Amino acid sequence: MDFLGVNRFQDTDRAPEHLQADEDAFCARLRTLGASFWELPPVFQENVISCWSIESCADPVKMVSVEVGFPTNGSGVWVLNTGNEGWDWPRTVSLRNALRMDERCELLKEFGGTFCEDPTMCPEMARLLGDPIGLES
Repeated sequence: MDFLGVNRFQDTDRAPEHLQADEDAFCARLRTLGASFWELPPVFQENVISCWSIESCADPVKMVSVEVGFPTNGSGVWVLNTGNEGWDWPRTVSLRNALRMDERCELLKEFGGTFCEDPTMCPEMARLLGDPIGLES
């Protein structure tokens, strides 16, 4: 949450329209954490009345299956490809409990993640750093 500049104890309002650059910068930081993209409004399956989360009722238009962590020293990125068969979902769900980005990086390292000194040269990061409109399905 610190990485995104969001208070984890209070709701965060969207940036006003005149601060579109701030909103765009926030979205770019959010996307680097492994965003998936949904059609808005979502197209739900027939007979769906309500959903606990969008993931439980609709499939993303574009899915990116990686977990990332940026060390606070500003050097590189840790990447774990969760799209591969055999990744240990129950174990890696603990990434959600990391309060700080350095904790997240330690977990990614422990789970067999890859460290890339230059995020722009890391193949797994290509889909997260590029234009979201141009992402491949």
